[in-house]
Amino acid sequence: MAERKLKLILNPISKPLKILLFLKPAIDILEKGGYKVDTQESACFGDAEAEARKAAGSGEYDLIVAAGGDGTFNQVINGIHGKDIPLGLIALGTSNVLARSLELPLNPVDAAKIIVEGNLKKWDLGVVNGRYFAIMCGFGFDAVATEETNLKLKRFLGRYAYILAGIQCLSGYKPTRMTVALDGKPTPYRPIFVDVANAPFYGGKYKLTPDAKMDDGILDVFIFDSPSLARLIYLVLRVILNLPLNLPEISITKARTVEITAPGRVPYQIDGDTYGEQPAKIRIEPQAIKIVSPK
Repeated sequence: MAERKLKLILNPISKPLKILLFLKPAIDILEKGGYKVDTQESACFGDAEAEARKAAGSGEYDLIVAAGGDGTFNQVINGIHGKDIPLGLIALGTSNVLARSLELPLNPVDAAKIIVEGNLKKWDLGVVNGRYFAIMCGFGFDAVATEETNLKLKRFLGRYAYILAGIQCLSGYKPTRMTVALDGKPTPYRPIFVDVANAPFYGGKYKLTPDAKMDDGILDVFIFDSPSLARLIYLVLRVILNLPLNLPEISITKARTVEITAPGRVPYQIDGDTYGEQPAKIRIEPQAIKIVSPK
């Protein structure tokens, strides 16, 4: 069998202990599976995307593997999109939402075994203002909390760093009126947040859009239409306790296109990183990327 070549793009600050304990055994499995592994560490935000674009365009590699969290995965996806090269994922992050949504193992060694098995599947991607997302695009409170999340705390507290940031933002956050157009039909809201989802999970193991599927060619739009922060706290508790989200303020609607506008500042986050502000045009791109997935 001819040796295949793999580019491993690693975020070295994702989970240092996990990297120390599991990355070398994972690479050993990839090499025993017939891959020559070329590892590149990202040094700063945006590096993973640039390295992925360079590797995908070089023609040297049979596979790109991203090792990190959801932010790293997003960068690599944006770097390789449009190139006919598959993606493998090794979850080393805080929430690992994409890995959970694809039913990938969270143990890096087991993830490497999946990569060696080489079962490719095409998955949908969302697109917001020209940038791709695998999981979701969130507007309003969750984007503000993401902006305020301390990266050092994130390393030590994991997904609880987002909860802490959210608590800190509660007192000063004022919901803004938004117009949300689903498949061209606009409706006014005053929501605390809007989540345009391609995947079912949110913030780790929690589900805001339980019926969302990454291969159904449609987006699931979660709107929490209430200006009450007390109701937001109630929602968060129900999510954490895995209780049904049958609240009158909640609507979950399927759409292929979404447009969000507002008179004031409304930031948005993509797959856990803040990227911009409204106005935003969002669409689904079916079967947009090939990812090595469980059989």
